[in-house]
Amino acid sequence: MMLDGNRRILEQEVSKPARLGQTMSRFGQYFQRYWFALLLAFAFIMVATWTQIYGPQIIGQAVDCYLFPTDPALCWFTEISLDATLETRLAGLGQMTLILIGLFILGAATSGLAFYSMRWAGENVLRKMRQDLFRHMHSLSLGYYAKNEMGDVMSRVTNDADTIR
Repeated sequence: MMLDGNRRILEQEVSKPARLGQTMSRFGQYFQRYWFALLLAFAFIMVATWTQIYGPQIIGQAVDCYLFPTDPALCWFTEISLDATLETRLAGLGQMTLILIGLFILGAATSGLAFYSMRWAGENVLRKMRQDLFRHMHSLSLGYYAKNEMGDVMSRVTNDADTIR
């Protein structure tokens, strides 16, 4: 049962880190052992972004060169003339379609791998932080727990961990 009722929740101060740089440095120490996963995630994000940018260019080539050819100079992917046969245009369009499907598959795969590697690194960091917090809580004196209500301590621990997540 709460001693002060709901009034206590409204009167609590929001605490912010006094030294943001020092706080970020401590976070960096946790992420330091997972630098390769974060670098891999960055590379996957770059490839996924490239596929999203390159896809519309391929669609533009398909339209400008094979569906409604107007100027052969616009065709940078393959050379095609205005008097190309229907079979040649369909073959080129099929090739562009396969390239586009490959780009979509590559983009989806790299986006998924980026998400997985970021999530893996983040969950491992959060697990390590929780272990360190648990170890620290066990090292606190009984006087600390006598001064602070257990509900407040547990609320801070769970809310801070969820905020970091």
